[in-house]
Amino acid sequence: VVVRGPMGAGATALAAAFAAEAARDGAEVHYRAGGSGPRIEATAAPWRGTSLLVLDHPTPNDPGDPHASTGSGHDGMPSATLTLRLVGHLAAVPAGAEVLDLTPLSPMAVREIVAQHVGPSEVDDATAEVLARSGRWPGAVHDAAADVARTRARRLVEAAVAVTGTSSAELAAARADIA
Repeated sequence: VVVRGPMGAGATALAAAFAAEAARDGAEVHYRAGGSGPRIEATAAPWRGTSLLVLDHPTPNDPGDPHASTGSGHDGMPSATLTLRLVGHLAAVPAGAEVLDLTPLSPMAVREIVAQHVGPSEVDDATAEVLARSGRWPGAVHDAAADVARTRARRLVEAAVAVTGTSSAELAAARADIA
């Protein structure tokens, strides 16, 4: 299965959640990041039972990729029951592959995420700001929501410090007047 979407679309998080569920159900889970992860050697012993192979942005001819350009894609590799191939949103899809194209979140889903970061009275304004900044892609939504929450919290602290500073100065002046 090819899982296709731009950076921040949630493909890796989706694959991680799926892999965790598969592992809980007893599947053998293998992960390979394109060009940088641990290599799955052609001499590896056959995988027992149900197995999941996650190929995160595989490079051409990546070992274990059933859609590698070498033809069979396995060349003596252990065979996975299911392979998730995480690719960019413009990546070509191998012939015969099932494809899951990731899409942006709905405005309501964005609002739910924003509500985890700000108070109820700020959700509408913060959601509008996050929608404008994020393109509704999950990674960007989470980053923008956290940034909006930090900015709002910083403004509250700065306002409190200003009031406290003014109050302290007034108190010091009043003490001086009394003395």
